[in-house]
Amino acid sequence: MTEFIVFYRHLDVVHHFCCTRGRCLKFILHRLPLTFLCILTTAFIILHPSLSWALQTHDAPEGLIVHQLAHILFMASLVYLAWDIKRNSFSGRGWGYLLLFCLFMFSWNVLAFVGHTIEVHINRSDFYTESSYLYTRIYGPFSSAKLAYYIAKFDHLISVPALFFLFLALRTFYHSVETDDSNGEGE
Repeated sequence: MTEFIVFYRHLDVVHHFCCTRGRCLKFILHRLPLTFLCILTTAFIILHPSLSWALQTHDAPEGLIVHQLAHILFMASLVYLAWDIKRNSFSGRGWGYLLLFCLFMFSWNVLAFVGHTIEVHINRSDFYTESSYLYTRIYGPFSSAKLAYYIAKFDHLISVPALFFLFLALRTFYHSVETDDSNGEGE
């Protein structure tokens, strides 16, 4: 923290020296074409978009296989993280929040994995989309696959609390380091 304060004071001295000699205006005018070019490029990209190919879809089955493998890998990493926290006997509120994050995200991965698997076995004609993706209805007769798919679409009810627990864990870790630094233990 003290290094940042020293660096900030150094920048303030440099800025004061620069502005007292009249060099700030020259520096700004010298950099203006580059700044103007960046602003113009950003405005062009926003106002005149074209295909960026940022999201590349793959035909079945390789796209689904890679996605499902990613879920499996994510589940394995969460299990390892939770096991490592328990093995090292980390105590404290932040570690408890991190364990809850692992539990919720593992549950989310299982639900998403099941939902993707069921989606393969459901026909698109079983669904009616009226005006947008957010307003979709399921045609009857209802089967166990349709109901399981419907339940799997509520995965945000698990993922949002998981991310909230991750936020609480990170905030708790931050405050504990901040408290240690203010007590002089961080030096």
